[in-house]
Amino acid sequence: MRPRLERLMRKPRTTYSADQKLSIVLSVLSRKCSIQKAAKDHNIAPTMISLWKKQAEDAMRERFQSRPKGRRPDADSPEKIRQWKEEVRNAKAKARALETSLREVQATMEEIQNQLADVVGSMGCQLGKLRRKHAVKAEP
Repeated sequence: MRPRLERLMRKPRTTYSADQKLSIVLSVLSRKCSIQKAAKDHNIAPTMISLWKKQAEDAMRERFQSRPKGRRPDADSPEKIRQWKEEVRNAKAKARALETSLREVQATMEEIQNQLADVVGSMGCQLGKLRRKHAVKAEP
């Protein structure tokens, strides 16, 4: 058979629930049956059961490891907290500086708009003529 047809004719992948996996692994761990026998009984590759067994042993090992009393080792240290507070202070200072700059820009813009309004008011209808003149030149 061609390789593509072989892939299409394969049996669909079987998924196993956590309870099924637990049941199989517990039977192997309690030595009720061997990995080979469990694989044959459930029609599963022995390497898959070995993998589940290893994962279960790792999870148990991690769960039963002794941990120091008190805070977790990965808890935030006072040094990290100080560093974060400093970053917050710096961010607030930058925000204040940006707000001040924004106010200055807005004031300058308002000043320019007022000057423009004065210029437009003093030019009167001359500004309208200039606009029409430039618009006519741009069309052809």
